[in-house]
Amino acid sequence: MAAALVVLATVKRGPALSPDSAVYLSVADHLAHGRGWTQFDGAPYVRWAPLYPFLLSLGPRLGGAAATVAQVLQPLFLAGSVALCGAWLTRHVRGAGWRIAALALVALSTIGIESAAFVWSESLDLLLTLGCLVALDAWLTGGRPRALALATACAALACLTRYASIVLVPVGALAILLAPGMSARKRVLGAALFSLGAALPIAGWMVRNVGMGAGPLGATAAAGGFSWAQLAAQASNAASHWVSPESSPPLVRAAALVLFAMAAAATLVSAFARTWRARSEHYGAALLLAFVGAHKLAVLGGAHAAAVEGIEERYLAPLFAPLVLALAWAADRATASPARLGLARPVLAALAALWIAFTALRTADRERGYLGDGAWGLNNARWERSSVLQAARRRLGRGTAHVESNAPDALYALAGIEARLSPRKHAYHSPETKVDDLERFQADGGPVTLVWFAGADRSYLAAPEELARLRPREILERTADGELDLFLER
Repeated sequence: MAAALVVLATVKRGPALSPDSAVYLSVADHLAHGRGWTQFDGAPYVRWAPLYPFLLSLGPRLGGAAATVAQVLQPLFLAGSVALCGAWLTRHVRGAGWRIAALALVALSTIGIESAAFVWSESLDLLLTLGCLVALDAWLTGGRPRALALATACAALACLTRYASIVLVPVGALAILLAPGMSARKRVLGAALFSLGAALPIAGWMVRNVGMGAGPLGATAAAGGFSWAQLAAQASNAASHWVSPESSPPLVRAAALVLFAMAAAATLVSAFARTWRARSEHYGAALLLAFVGAHKLAVLGGAHAAAVEGIEERYLAPLFAPLVLALAWAADRATASPARLGLARPVLAALAALWIAFTALRTADRERGYLGDGAWGLNNARWERSSVLQAARRRLGRGTAHVESNAPDALYALAGIEARLSPRKHAYHSPETKVDDLERFQADGGPVTLVWFAGADRSYLAAPEELARLRPREILERTADGELDLFLER
């Protein structure tokens, strides 16, 4: 069902595209044509991990398109994730009702389906993350070397898919070291092999990033971070979408999130209290919760260190399935006979039914959007009607030199025109930082073509009127939604 919903979401316009999608597609195309790890704007590819665009490059290498590879693989990634959830539930959750409820939530997950509908790496990351956690769980149960090798491979590939998945290394190593029922020698050796095998590949990529003048995870010195208060608001807002409509007033969403957290915490406390003496009973769920906590801390810490983007729901996408699995286990144990509270089972069952119904309605509404005007990203009715985009297609070729734009991602994704980001006044989300873009623009000797989309909300960029004070400007074409300008030599 999950794969079918992704196929339905992409059947009209193909896979949905966002600015990140344009980066992935351009790197894939450059890899296939021998131009290396570079983006559509000529910048080195350092802010993201390498595995996903490498997979997409198989399309143009074989005579197809990178977007086609994404459209084929994304539904399979999500279907594989649901299957892994089923395997974990079969091992740890006794009640068939709780297993069905958890699978329904994962399969209908709005953010899961959206992540698979877009050309994003989250779906592959979720598959590899769950593969690592399920394989670790199997090793903790039976101690089989094959399970540990599989967990190590999945962790290594997950780290190569998204930087935040690096938390799998310490979480997995700690889980192995504290594993119940195994000798100290086996636990220490297992933790060492897992850590080494999972961390070495991404460590090589991080060394490469540093060698290119960026930070290990691609951050640059010009990027300032969000405050902890901003991060708390962003993360709470993103998580609230899982339990309340996005159109609800902020207070309603906050109240819904608090009530959900209280119910979840009470269920987990009850389940752990009932299984505390038998560590093997709760160890699998504890591993999932440890990953959820570590991953969220990694996302918060990264956004605090460098404010590249705010915390959106998609950045919490890898947490939804593990959280659902842990809650299904907790509900199963908390309501097992003899139940301490007679109302526990019907109350939790009612809450689960409400959560499933809300998730299904939200996903259905999102599917109607995909089949209507398209997703919120780039390949939708709004961009299809863009007269500036049509003018750029008509006037500029793929090989036009020195093109800049306030939406170079859209220009590449929808027209195949490679452009740099137009001059910034300050770093993204960091008004206090200083950049030298305007000085470089003024000193640049050659002509520059600017494609300016009036609807692109990027206030940190200098507007055409501001740039016209620095260099002579010739307006090539002005439309209802933007303009094409030629900036000449001084």
